[in-house]
Amino acid sequence: MVIKDTQFINEIEDKYPVDEWLVDDIHIWPLIRIQVATNIILKSTQGNVPQQQNQQKTRLLSKLSSVVTGHLNYCKNYFKDYSKNASPNEHVNAILLGDQVSRVLVNSRWYDRFCDPIIDKLKVAEFTSLHMEPLHQYHTPRYNPGIFIQPHLDWLRIKNLLQARTGIDYDQLHGFKELLTCLEKTWGITLNEVLLSRTIQYLKLIAGWFDKIIERTQPSIGFVVCYYGIEGMAFNLSCRRNGIPSVDIQHGVQGDFHRAYGQWNRVPPNGYELLPSIFWVWSETEARAIEKWNQKVSHFHQPFIGGNPWLDISKEQPEVFYGGEIHEYIKSIKQAKVKILFCLSGLVDYGVTIPDWIKKVIMNSPPEWFWLFRLHPCELSERERIRALITQLNPAQVELDMATDLPLPILLQNVDIHITHWSTTTIEAAIFGIPTITVDQMGYDLFKNQIPEGLLTLAIDERSLSEAINSLLNNESQIIKGYEPRLNRAITEIMGLAL
Repeated sequence: MVIKDTQFINEIEDKYPVDEWLVDDIHIWPLIRIQVATNIILKSTQGNVPQQQNQQKTRLLSKLSSVVTGHLNYCKNYFKDYSKNASPNEHVNAILLGDQVSRVLVNSRWYDRFCDPIIDKLKVAEFTSLHMEPLHQYHTPRYNPGIFIQPHLDWLRIKNLLQARTGIDYDQLHGFKELLTCLEKTWGITLNEVLLSRTIQYLKLIAGWFDKIIERTQPSIGFVVCYYGIEGMAFNLSCRRNGIPSVDIQHGVQGDFHRAYGQWNRVPPNGYELLPSIFWVWSETEARAIEKWNQKVSHFHQPFIGGNPWLDISKEQPEVFYGGEIHEYIKSIKQAKVKILFCLSGLVDYGVTIPDWIKKVIMNSPPEWFWLFRLHPCELSERERIRALITQLNPAQVELDMATDLPLPILLQNVDIHITHWSTTTIEAAIFGIPTITVDQMGYDLFKNQIPEGLLTLAIDERSLSEAINSLLNNESQIIKGYEPRLNRAITEIMGLAL
């Protein structure tokens, strides 16, 4: 299904001159492509989503309520963690746009898995930085200083709604109207021109706000986690306008079939302003996916193999992550003969949870099997629902909280088998030599060209899952893939490109 979705996006790029669609000197295709591809993925994996549609009537009130609550939480956490509030008015060598979702609790402090390792290494190299974070998710106390920017973004969104909408003549974008018809006919997707205009206007407002930050801080480089959200694209646009490289830090699975990283088959001669100039990737596999489409625009979009900052730090400085509570937990789960880590994959609003056939395997599993369920960062609000679900299955053999809250590298060093729909934890498990069973065809398609032979299996029903688990447990010749940290060298190289 993943291949089919990607092919449809490329069919659009082959048929329509998407690389010529300009609004105020901004090529808008990346914004449209991500939106369309995301809708296709949701429809193709879950079909119609009545649960989401039924919630549309209450969504506006919910958003207003969340904004008010979010601002109250901002005030509380701003003063609660006052010593970690950074200044956006001082010169720095690098600015970083995080995502808050990547934070994990490490020894009573919230650690950003992708930004904090880079910030620490920049310090060692005597480079200063400013860490900005969107969303009303205030994880305090923070490991390193930073600034919460969601209140500023909320104000920009209100400003966008209050001011007159910028008129965009979509008739001047050759083939655009035809694309709208094609999307409706093929996938039942409606691309609203008014909402798109508002989105473009909002993106420009955010980029203008980032312009002011860059003007005051005068950085040489910008880093962003998950560039393909609207804030990330605005950040890329601002970096480009101000003549500094923007670096997207790989945070999950990429490759040929990812809507944001693979098969950009139609790119303007000077690249896309909304894409990063550098893709920081974990390995050659992801770099090759970029190199398949960037030959003519390599000066504007290039891969950089920097490794996985999170795994690098956990390998180099394990003392950062260990505390008494963690030791006791690891000691307790080691008593189980078989430890199975099930990493959920997000999108709970669309029904991605634990299918009945998987529940049967868990309920019928031997008493020496211990199941650890790890929530995806986007599923944390679903903790109680998932807890109630799994405790009904086999309460003596399941665990949720510590498996969710502990740093992933610690878990992977202490389990035997990893199961998921399509989580990026598959890649990280392979680095530690832990075999993965994907319980969704899409997950298998995503990883089959990235994971070494013997470390990836597909199971699509009760029988095949039971057989896969027993087969892996009986196979003692698992492949242990060596991992060499390269973060120190990567920081030197990436700053060399910027200076």
